[in-house]
Amino acid sequence: MSPAEYIKLAHRTAPDDFRPAGIIMALNAQDAGWFDLVHAALGVHGEADELDQAQSEEDIIKEVGDLLWYCALATKGIKYETAPASNWFEIILNYREKSFVAPAEIVKKAMFYGTRMDPNELVHSIFQWAARAIHQKQKCGGIAQIALAIDVAMKKNIEKLQRRYPEKFDTALAQTHDSQ
Repeated sequence: MSPAEYIKLAHRTAPDDFRPAGIIMALNAQDAGWFDLVHAALGVHGEADELDQAQSEEDIIKEVGDLLWYCALATKGIKYETAPASNWFEIILNYREKSFVAPAEIVKKAMFYGTRMDPNELVHSIFQWAARAIHQKQKCGGIAQIALAIDVAMKKNIEKLQRRYPEKFDTALAQTHDSQ
């Protein structure tokens, strides 16, 4: 089968003019916390990939900080309903390889297929995704001590964000920052 044939046949199974009810329901019925969770779920995927690609210690710490920021955003999305935020960070420190549903998969199913998105399950998945990325980087020799790397990354990430947003978050600054 050629790539062109495959694409043609794959398109046959994709819906025409797909406007999933899950997205429409989410936009109309969800509170800001739901959007924080979706933002965090999608953000950890990109940052985990960037951490995987990071080579220098400085870049590794930057990417760990960015991953942690999305984890913090996830806890904002649930308003600390089940546990203090520090308990969530224990997932990262005590990570053990196990099966879990990827955050983007949970969001995809909720938005496109209308399945219920359990906020606590999603936050757990976000922290698992971040933990897996951090621990994989340690296995490759990129991180010596995870607890120390997390402490340094949190401090450097907040310093970066305070420079970027001196007062508070600003959409215009977010769209024009130079990623430093």
